[in-house]
Amino acid sequence: NQATIPSGGTIDLQVADGTEDLSHATTFDGGTGTLLISGAGTDTLTLAAGPIMGVQLNAANVTLRGPASGTATFEGTTPSLEIKTGTLNWAASGTGSLTVNLAYIQSGGTFDGTNTSGTLTVTGEFTLSSGTFTGEATTTLNGDITLSGGTFNARTTTNIGNASGDTFSITSGTFNAAGTVTVNATTNSISG
Repeated sequence: NQATIPSGGTIDLQVADGTEDLSHATTFDGGTGTLLISGAGTDTLTLAAGPIMGVQLNAANVTLRGPASGTATFEGTTPSLEIKTGTLNWAASGTGSLTVNLAYIQSGGTFDGTNTSGTLTVTGEFTLSSGTFTGEATTTLNGDITLSGGTFNARTTTNIGNASGDTFSITSGTFNAAGTVTVNATTNSISG
């Protein structure tokens, strides 16, 4: 909880051998700290519905699992969720959802929302420079969106931008549109 993890502080969780028994309790109160997950070990952390501090996933053999139902909310300081290596996915079909309170940054790894009929909401900027992003059934990106590499796979409903001044920019990478994609950003550019 916020009393244990200093405001704006970082906990570096080194995953070594898969025996860490990682869990996220529904009673955890989130906060403004950052959980840095790194190391060469193999492990899975299943998210519960409820708040979690900001997370930076930088461990190729670690999987974050979205909640089977309810909403897990990434808080922390900007970014609220950063994926460098590793995977965020759902184990089985469900209705679990994610909210990213601030920025989402992906420079590698995989975000795979294909096993859930839930929603993903990012309230800050969304940046994809490498890796593969496959949204949830409904994906809403409520800030500036930058695709400079990697692959973005839209699913059933994708909403991009929600306010005057939001930008949507694709300079490189692949954007695969499926279902309905609605762009409400004020400035839109595709180049490269």
